[in-house]
Amino acid sequence: MRMTQFAGLSPAAKDFLAENAEEDSFVTTKNGEVIKEWTESRSEASGKHAQGMYMEEISLSKYWLKAGVFVLEKVQAASWSSGPVIFTYLTNAQGEPIKGTSWTEEEMEEYL
Repeated sequence: MRMTQFAGLSPAAKDFLAENAEEDSFVTTKNGEVIKEWTESRSEASGKHAQGMYMEEISLSKYWLKAGVFVLEKVQAASWSSGPVIFTYLTNAQGEPIKGTSWTEEEMEEYL
């Protein structure tokens, strides 16, 4: 089946966020009992989008760091595997790549 696949951030970018991003905590309850607790990197829609194969827009994120600044998710590559596979990385507010957050060629090939 042909479809858009959103690979998203590289493992290294996720590690960068785990270490440097502000975190939001979430709790799911059922009948007053906690059934799940988790944290996620603080993010919001950046207003930028990746475009899928059927012209659908996939929202890219802005992540808030503990240092009081933000980083942006940008499209690194869109490889083809029965549809586009969209790989993203992180940049600073000026659009400069955050070192070590891009996918390597080997990681992208392995993902495909």
